[in-house]
Amino acid sequence: MNPDKRDMVLISKFLTEIADIEAIVSDVDALEFTQSMIMQKAVVMSLINIGELSKHFSEAFIYATKSVAWKDIRSLRNLAAHNYEAIKMNNIWSAIEQDIPPLKAILIKQQSRLRNN
Repeated sequence: MNPDKRDMVLISKFLTEIADIEAIVSDVDALEFTQSMIMQKAVVMSLINIGELSKHFSEAFIYATKSVAWKDIRSLRNLAAHNYEAIKMNNIWSAIEQDIPPLKAILIKQQSRLRNN
């Protein structure tokens, strides 16, 4: 599969994981999130999936999206997969509110760019 096509598949999978996170936490505030182990585990699983997917983008895609903290995304995946109890759920909530929306916007922009190539 050529790199642009692979990147499009990965973007689609990323956006699915983000949509899952958005659905899980819709109409929920930080307190409700930090009190619900089910929500926490579901969101963290999507973040693990996102971290795993991030390893497979082409170098060109990573370069085109250098504003994205890819290393941090992968580090969170490793922490969640190998040392779950060390995760602070208030940090996950901050990521949901502050990091996911701009990541989603960048991915949508790149998806559009790749479609038009």
